[in-house]
Amino acid sequence: MIKTLPILYSEAQLSTRPPAEDRKTLLEQIDSGEITKIDFPARVYVDGPNRNHLRFYGTDLAAFAASFQGQPFLRNHDTADIAARDGTIIESKMNGNAMEQVISLTTRQGMTSYIEGQIDRFSIGWFFDGINCSICGLDWMKCSHQPGRKYPTAKPGTEQLCELFFTNPKG
Repeated sequence: MIKTLPILYSEAQLSTRPPAEDRKTLLEQIDSGEITKIDFPARVYVDGPNRNHLRFYGTDLAAFAASFQGQPFLRNHDTADIAARDGTIIESKMNGNAMEQVISLTTRQGMTSYIEGQIDRFSIGWFFDGINCSICGLDWMKCSHQPGRKYPTAKPGTEQLCELFFTNPKG
């Protein structure tokens, strides 16, 4: 059986967005070169059950969040294409159960996309050492469980949702 992982998307939770009446002026300032970068804060991941059934161990979250600092902000997952880079993640940390980042956009396309409201969701990417199954605790590549499916527990009439936990994740 081939096992594939879904992409972990999070709805963007931006704490700031330029008011509609300022957009025309900001776009003109980007085009003229008056604005050369835009920094914005975003909540990019909230720990807990999610629609992708992908999780991280709580003990790994602080180091995982910090590992994103200095990494490229890509408009897609094409790490081999320099044109996919719109900026840099300049700060990344956990705030309670939420990963919050400050992203610096430095390309015209990235800044324009932000001003026009097109940056409205995120997909974080990471490297990892392994994937553990929440049902059996084994390496997921060696077990038969599927994320998002419920499996009976030892207690009659109860079920447990299969989630995948990544070990030693790095942004």
